[in-house]
Formats: sequence, structure tokens, C-alpha cells
Amino acid sequence: MTGPRIATKHYTHLVFRAVENRVALVKADNSGNDSVIVDPYGRIIAAAVTPGGDKVGQVVIADVPLGTGESLAVRWGDWTGWIALAGMVFFIIYDPVTKARAKRRQDEPL
Repeated sequence: MTGPRIATKHYTHLVFRAVENRVALVKADNSGNDSVIVDPYGRIIAAAVTPGGDKVGQVVIADVPLGTGESLAVRWGDWTGWIALAGMVFFIIYDPVTKARAKRRQDEPL
């Protein structure tokens, strides 16, 4: 009975992607486990979870705004990740340098 547990994981991923990209998302599963409609604000509008993955046909229908699709991640593209990587490299180098300077100052005779 892993269907409902996996379905909740899928829902959380869809919610984050919908909010990140500011668009409505629809997940349809043909095995009958789970289907969901998420609006651009991350709210689950309609969902159908069939425990055990029974092959019962279900229809999920909802009206959702399409959203703008304009978010910082969409607007900047990969630059968001590159800026984060540059910041991480900066702090990886900065920390040992400042510790070495502090140690040298501590070891200097007065």
C-alpha cells in the first residue's frame, strides 16, 4: 500500500513547482493511483487518490487561473543557480582566510 504515501510526495513536489513557476499544474496518473490539479499559488484544487492503485476510472475537473509564468527563477533562468554557486564558493574561501588572519594576529608578539 505505497500508493497514498507516494501520492502525497508527488503533491508536495507539484505544489513547489507550481509556486516556483507561478502556473497551474495537472498531474494525471493512468494507473489510478493519484491525480491532482494545483493552482499557481500552490493550493490543491482537486485530487483523487485511489488506495492500492485500483483501476477505477476517476475524473478530476477544476477551474484554475493559468498564472503569469513570471517568477524570479523563470525570469533569470540559470543565473539564479550560478549566483548561489558563486556565493557558496566565496564563503568556502572566505572562512579559512579570515581564520588564518585571526590566527596570525593572535600569534604576533605585542
